[in-house]
Amino acid sequence: MNPPAWAAPAWFPEPAPPWTRRDTAYAAGVCILAFLVRFGYWLAVRNELWFAHPIVDAEIYHLWARSIAGGSFLGTGIFNQSPLYPYLLAALYAVTGPRPEAAALLQLGFGVASCGLVFLLARRLMSPAAGLLAGVGEACYAPAFFFEATLLTAALIHLLNLLVLWSAYWAGGRSQAKAWLLPGFLLGLSVLARPNALLLLVVLGFWLWKVTDGLRRRLASLLVLTAAVVLMILPVTLRNLFVLHEFVLTVPSGALNFYLGNVDRPLAKVLPPGRDGLLAYRFVEDFKESAERRLGRPVTYSASNRFWLAETLRDIGSHPGRSALRFFRKFVSFLNHYENATTLDYYFVRQRVPYLRWPWLHFGLVMPLAVMGLILCAPRIRPLFPLYGFVAVYLLSNLLFFVSAEYRYGVMPAFFVFAGLGAARLVAYWRQGRRRALLLAAAGCLGLLWLGNLQLRNPLDHKAGLAHAHFSLGKVYERQGLIKDALREFGQARALLAPGQDLNQLAQVTFAEFKASLRLPGQYTVLKGMQDLLPKIMDNAPLLDQYGTELSAHGFPELALLAFRRALQVAPAQGRVWLHTGLALLRLGKPAKAQEAFARAKLLDPALAPEIQRLPPAVFPTPAPSPAPQKTP
Repeated sequence: MNPPAWAAPAWFPEPAPPWTRRDTAYAAGVCILAFLVRFGYWLAVRNELWFAHPIVDAEIYHLWARSIAGGSFLGTGIFNQSPLYPYLLAALYAVTGPRPEAAALLQLGFGVASCGLVFLLARRLMSPAAGLLAGVGEACYAPAFFFEATLLTAALIHLLNLLVLWSAYWAGGRSQAKAWLLPGFLLGLSVLARPNALLLLVVLGFWLWKVTDGLRRRLASLLVLTAAVVLMILPVTLRNLFVLHEFVLTVPSGALNFYLGNVDRPLAKVLPPGRDGLLAYRFVEDFKESAERRLGRPVTYSASNRFWLAETLRDIGSHPGRSALRFFRKFVSFLNHYENATTLDYYFVRQRVPYLRWPWLHFGLVMPLAVMGLILCAPRIRPLFPLYGFVAVYLLSNLLFFVSAEYRYGVMPAFFVFAGLGAARLVAYWRQGRRRALLLAAAGCLGLLWLGNLQLRNPLDHKAGLAHAHFSLGKVYERQGLIKDALREFGQARALLAPGQDLNQLAQVTFAEFKASLRLPGQYTVLKGMQDLLPKIMDNAPLLDQYGTELSAHGFPELALLAFRRALQVAPAQGRVWLHTGLALLRLGKPAKAQEAFARAKLLDPALAPEIQRLPPAVFPTPAPSPAPQKTP
């Protein structure tokens, strides 16, 4: 990949040093180390229940892939999440069967390949020493093999983006426009895995324009790159047009995530009535229903996306100071070591798997070296423009939406390359005896190390993330019939939740614990906790209705009526709550009041009338016929 005569030399990297036996040893060592580390992690987690039975978003991808492999190739509705990963899983399941452990092994293989690519990229753009340090850094990076062994998109996106960067430098060194087909195809795949990668098209297109000489060659190369990206995305767009009869490029969720990351408003005021929380498998539909409710008319998915974009921009414009402070906090959080969970909690797994607690590298250690590499490479920003643009795109994505462990992991392909240079430069300063440069660089790294490892996360939020993971694992135990294990996990989740922090989550955990306890004879220990909790969750009518229904069905109609009264205070026009109230009154032997409740239910929701009429005849006794009038003689 030497700069050709027709290329702009200022925008293309200098020739790479000749490949030597030492480079072969370095590459082999990096890949062997990556394999051994990942194989050790696989041995450590393979017997964990959540590994064989995925939880949270991993469960959604697993079920989605099983549905595709089972014949539902096009699906029936909108894609709530990016489709590339579940279709890749489905292809694997078609060969191995629905085995999550097979998918984890494949992804751990992705990790080994990624470590090798990091070495090659850093060696090409920096030096063999930088390549070795970068490759070893990724091989020993704990979040890397954590994501690789979990059914999430992170490992696939990481590998694809490394391939995009490598192929861009490969194509930039060739005179034929068709060379840009490869980076275009790979970038299109990355967009199908997460749509924010589409911004990389602007980065690569700009660099392509600068690195290529001649207007005709520039236009042809740019056209090839763009066409390749469009061709990869086109099947999903056509599928949406065929199934939904609407033009949707991939997933209409960009504005929805933008709203969630920038508007401080309780979800209960956004979600449609009857929703307890935001569910990934109906994320887009819930926001569409809410937009329709606010506008008073049906809308398309694209129109819903535009509605929430306008809502977010309006909120940002109304509170510019608060929004600026929020973006600053996101920036600091982006540089911080803490791995914010949106799916499976990293620290939950770390508690259960001792292997993950070994002294591996983490973000707080890699970030200072990466930032120092970014600074030291500033004079070479032109030939390294794809790397700098890559960092800018993923930083912007996290600032515009929200900072999470999985989304931030997207920046690591470039960060490992820059960190390799930073570490190599420190070693070089030490060997050359450049004490002043070494002290300045070390001081900068220590300052960033201090900033990156500050404890910025609220301890209550940390506990809430752990509680959600315990709750999800408890649901898996419950589905497996391991009720005592489920109760243990639910109990741990409830103990982690502060009473005044998230009443909705506390209520859900307590409710799940109560339902599970009913499956063990004589286990009603959570009942008193429910009595104490009910008055505190008056703003959650659907959950109160669920409480009452379970209580009534298991012989506690008095407590059920308390729950229904609370629910009707919050949402008095809920016909189904009135129906459940009537059933509880029947169990208490009050048929007259039950019929009043049924009448109110039919008045509020006429669709319930057939269901009420199917109740046992004793509920609605047939009146005795009036005696026939006698003739007067």
